[in-house]
Amino acid sequence: MRVEQPPATTPHASPSPLRQGGLILSFSVSRSLSADYEKMFGTKCHGCDFKIDAGDRFLEALGYSWHDSCFVCAVCQMNLEGKTFYSKKDKPLCKGHAFSPL
Repeated sequence: MRVEQPPATTPHASPSPLRQGGLILSFSVSRSLSADYEKMFGTKCHGCDFKIDAGDRFLEALGYSWHDSCFVCAVCQMNLEGKTFYSKKDKPLCKGHAFSPL
C-alpha cells in the first residue's frame, strides 16, 4: 500500500482534504445540495417568490409568508401591513378595492 504525504502548507493554502487508506476524501456542500435544502425547507415570500432570509421583516397572512413590503393590495399596491384587508382568490385587497372586480 502506498501512502501519500500531504503537501507542505503555506499560510494561504486551502485546507488539505482528509486522507484515508491512500484515498482522498473531500467534504464540501455543493451548490445544488444547498439549493435543494432551500427548496425543501426555506420559506419563500408569496408576493415576490424570493426566499425570506433570517433577519428579514415578514408577516404571515392568507396562509402564506410575505415580506412586509410585498404584502400589498393586488389592485393599487398600497401596503397592507398592520391594516384591515380583504382577500379574493388568495390576493390581498385594501378596503377600497375589496368589492370591485379583479
